[in-house]
Amino acid sequence: MNGLIVHIRPAIIRLRYARQIVCALPMLVLQHVFRRKSILMVRRHAAIGDIICTLPSVASLRQGNPKAVIVYETGYAYMALVRCFRDVDLVVEGGSWLAKLLQKVVKPERSFHPLLPDELQPPRTRSRIHLTEEFRKCFGLETLSEESVPVEIPARALRLVQRRLQRERLGGKSFVVIHAGPSWKVKEWPERYWRDLVAELKIRHMIEVIQIGEDRTSFGESSESPRTAGARDWVGTLRMDQTLALLSLADLFVGIDSGVLHMAGAVDTPCVGIFGPTDPLCFLPRNSRAAGVTSNVTCLGCHHDPQGPKHWKRGCPNDIRCMSELTAEKVFSACNQILDGGRNPVLQDCCDGIAISPGRP
Repeated sequence: MNGLIVHIRPAIIRLRYARQIVCALPMLVLQHVFRRKSILMVRRHAAIGDIICTLPSVASLRQGNPKAVIVYETGYAYMALVRCFRDVDLVVEGGSWLAKLLQKVVKPERSFHPLLPDELQPPRTRSRIHLTEEFRKCFGLETLSEESVPVEIPARALRLVQRRLQRERLGGKSFVVIHAGPSWKVKEWPERYWRDLVAELKIRHMIEVIQIGEDRTSFGESSESPRTAGARDWVGTLRMDQTLALLSLADLFVGIDSGVLHMAGAVDTPCVGIFGPTDPLCFLPRNSRAAGVTSNVTCLGCHHDPQGPKHWKRGCPNDIRCMSELTAEKVFSACNQILDGGRNPVLQDCCDGIAISPGRP
């Protein structure tokens, strides 16, 4: 069986590559050959949050080059996500025949490969600024025309999610979506706190909770997502566009610092982000309805140490106290502000450890 899979997989990939060329070629011929439009190519293969934070820069490129064709090259797993953003004309799989054709034959007028300072060789120290601003600097842009870019959810993905909600008797009901990981161990919140938070949400607000995510890390490594008692288990059952659709229908999203948090911000859903080693003001979605909750330990935000992060390769010298001392009560307090305020709350920074995103009003 394994030998058969080894032979079938390359054939499937070749068929996928061929289909991508067939689908893209008419548009490229029309726009580039006949209409003489230049091609601007952006290459960012991973991960979800990074890709979403490059898109305001792509929107600025679009504004400065309204007649150009903007091509975004990314990993296969993220293509459906990038297709949901209006400023991208064509999404290309990294390493595919189409990507090679564009680079060697069509030859884009300008190519952008935005790498963060710590991804360079040799690595450089990152500024303690928002990730969107880090990417703006990578693109060489002075300003951004938009700090966050609205997403267009495919109608089919929205229908499929709505049907599933109906099947599970959630149609028309309020619900919260949570994402507990997996991620770096120093970013994960203890499972007992997730259980307490879900119980409190259901008791105090009489609201359903849906858990999403994948049983793998953002790097594709197999790792089981910790299931939370009391939440409906949708882990590993949604495509990228369906995840966006579900988030767009939710009353609230609660999650650790991850790409899913950025997805919730992209569809303008109120968010509560749970932060420890990373600074919420650097990674919280630029959404006025987003709050980042932290504990009050002295080593908070060690990821931004001027000498570079120390936590994931050598372990945490403080036993990940930034997450273990962040109580369910504090996270529930931030959730409460949003759920009591309805779909358009005005968040108040009413206690230590809650950071409000300085995003769009």
